[in-house]
Amino acid sequence: MRLGGAIAAVILVALVVSAQDTYFPSGALSDSDRGDSDLARWYSGQLKALDEPSLLAEARNTSTQSYRFLWLSSFHHPISVRLDVMPDRTGRVTVKVASDISFSDAGTDGQVLGTGQGCWILGNTQL
Repeated sequence: MRLGGAIAAVILVALVVSAQDTYFPSGALSDSDRGDSDLARWYSGQLKALDEPSLLAEARNTSTQSYRFLWLSSFHHPISVRLDVMPDRTGRVTVKVASDISFSDAGTDGQVLGTGQGCWILGNTQL
Protein backbone atom coordinates (compact mmCIF):
# COMPACT_ATOMS: atom_id res chain seq x y z
CA MET A 1 0.00 0.00 0.00
CA ARG A 2 2.88 2.37 0.71
CA LEU A 3 4.24 1.93 -2.82
CA GLY A 4 0.85 2.77 -4.33
CA GLY A 5 0.62 5.89 -2.16
CA ALA A 6 4.13 6.96 -3.15
CA ILE A 7 3.35 6.50 -6.84
CA ALA A 8 0.13 8.52 -6.47
CA ALA A 9 2.07 11.29 -4.71
CA VAL A 10 4.67 11.42 -7.50
CA ILE A 11 1.94 11.61 -10.14
CA LEU A 12 0.18 14.41 -8.23
CA VAL A 13 3.40 16.41 -7.88
CA ALA A 14 4.11 15.96 -11.60
CA LEU A 15 0.64 17.24 -12.48
CA VAL A 16 1.00 20.28 -10.22
CA VAL A 17 4.44 21.13 -11.62
CA SER A 18 3.15 20.69 -15.18
CA ALA A 19 0.19 22.98 -14.50
CA GLN A 20 2.51 25.66 -13.11
CA ASP A 21 4.56 25.65 -16.31
CA THR A 22 1.59 26.52 -18.55
CA TYR A 23 2.33 29.72 -20.44
CA PHE A 24 -0.48 29.70 -23.02
CA PRO A 25 -4.16 28.78 -22.94
CA SER A 26 -5.13 25.86 -25.15
CA GLY A 27 -5.78 26.98 -28.73
CA ALA A 28 -4.06 30.37 -28.35
CA LEU A 29 -1.24 29.77 -30.83
CA SER A 30 -2.78 27.68 -33.61
CA ASP A 31 -6.13 26.36 -34.83
CA SER A 32 -4.68 22.87 -35.10
CA ASP A 33 -4.26 20.90 -31.87
CA ARG A 34 -0.84 19.58 -32.87
CA GLY A 35 0.40 22.97 -34.08
CA ASP A 36 -0.85 24.65 -30.91
CA SER A 37 0.83 22.02 -28.72
CA ASP A 38 4.13 22.24 -30.63
CA LEU A 39 4.22 26.05 -30.56
CA ALA A 40 3.23 26.19 -26.89
CA ARG A 41 6.00 23.74 -26.03
CA TRP A 42 8.56 25.75 -28.07
CA TYR A 43 7.69 29.18 -26.68
CA SER A 44 7.25 27.85 -23.14
CA GLY A 45 10.71 26.31 -23.31
CA GLN A 46 12.21 29.61 -24.39
CA LEU A 47 10.42 31.49 -21.59
CA LYS A 48 11.49 28.91 -19.00
CA ALA A 49 15.09 29.17 -20.19
CA LEU A 50 14.93 32.94 -19.62
CA ASP A 51 13.38 32.26 -16.19
CA GLU A 52 10.26 34.21 -17.13
CA PRO A 53 7.05 33.73 -15.15
CA SER A 54 3.87 32.41 -16.71
CA LEU A 55 1.61 35.40 -17.38
CA LEU A 56 -1.26 32.94 -17.68
CA ALA A 57 -0.71 31.93 -14.04
CA GLU A 58 -0.16 35.54 -12.97
CA ALA A 59 -3.41 36.65 -14.66
CA ARG A 60 -5.22 35.44 -11.56
CA ASN A 61 -3.86 38.56 -9.85
CA THR A 62 -6.15 41.10 -11.51
CA SER A 63 -4.57 44.09 -9.74
CA THR A 64 -1.38 43.92 -11.83
CA GLN A 65 -1.21 44.24 -15.61
CA SER A 66 1.67 42.53 -17.40
CA TYR A 67 2.79 42.71 -21.03
CA ARG A 68 5.67 40.79 -22.55
CA PHE A 69 7.60 40.99 -25.81
CA LEU A 70 9.68 37.92 -26.64
CA TRP A 71 12.22 38.27 -29.42
CA LEU A 72 13.61 35.01 -30.79
CA SER A 73 15.99 35.45 -33.68
CA SER A 74 18.04 32.78 -35.36
CA PHE A 75 21.14 34.96 -35.33
CA HIS A 76 20.83 37.01 -32.12
CA HIS A 77 20.53 36.38 -28.43
CA PRO A 78 16.96 35.78 -27.21
CA ILE A 79 15.40 38.77 -25.42
CA SER A 80 12.37 39.11 -23.19
CA VAL A 81 10.98 42.54 -22.22
CA ARG A 82 8.18 42.59 -19.65
CA LEU A 83 6.21 45.58 -18.38
CA ASP A 84 4.36 45.09 -15.08
CA VAL A 85 1.99 47.91 -14.05
CA MET A 86 1.03 47.88 -10.37
CA PRO A 87 -2.26 49.11 -8.85
CA ASP A 88 -0.57 52.31 -7.60
CA ARG A 89 0.30 53.16 -11.24
CA THR A 90 4.00 52.42 -10.76
CA GLY A 91 5.61 50.04 -13.16
CA ARG A 92 8.58 47.80 -13.65
CA VAL A 93 10.30 46.96 -16.91
CA THR A 94 12.30 43.74 -16.81
CA VAL A 95 14.67 42.91 -19.65
CA LYS A 96 16.29 39.51 -19.91
CA VAL A 97 18.91 38.71 -22.51
CA ALA A 98 20.44 35.28 -22.91
CA SER A 99 24.21 35.48 -22.98
CA ASP A 100 24.23 33.23 -26.02
CA ILE A 101 21.78 31.63 -28.41
CA SER A 102 21.67 28.47 -26.26
CA PHE A 103 20.26 30.46 -23.28
CA SER A 104 23.07 29.71 -20.86
CA ASP A 105 23.41 32.41 -18.21
CA ALA A 106 20.48 34.68 -19.07
CA GLY A 107 21.20 38.16 -17.74
CA THR A 108 18.49 40.28 -16.12
CA ASP A 109 18.08 44.02 -15.90
CA GLY A 110 15.14 45.64 -14.17
CA GLN A 111 14.04 49.26 -14.17
CA VAL A 112 11.46 50.55 -11.69
CA LEU A 113 9.20 53.21 -13.17
CA GLY A 114 7.83 56.11 -11.13
CA THR A 115 4.18 56.72 -10.32
CA GLY A 116 2.17 57.09 -13.49
CA GLN A 117 4.97 56.06 -15.86
CA GLY A 118 3.66 52.52 -16.25
CA CYS A 119 0.21 53.85 -17.12
CA TRP A 120 1.75 56.49 -19.41
CA ILE A 121 3.41 53.71 -21.41
CA LEU A 122 0.07 51.90 -21.71
CA GLY A 123 -1.75 55.08 -22.70
CA ASN A 124 0.76 55.85 -25.44
CA THR A 125 1.03 52.36 -26.87
CA GLN A 126 -1.42 50.62 -29.17
CA LEU A 127 -1.96 47.15 -27.75
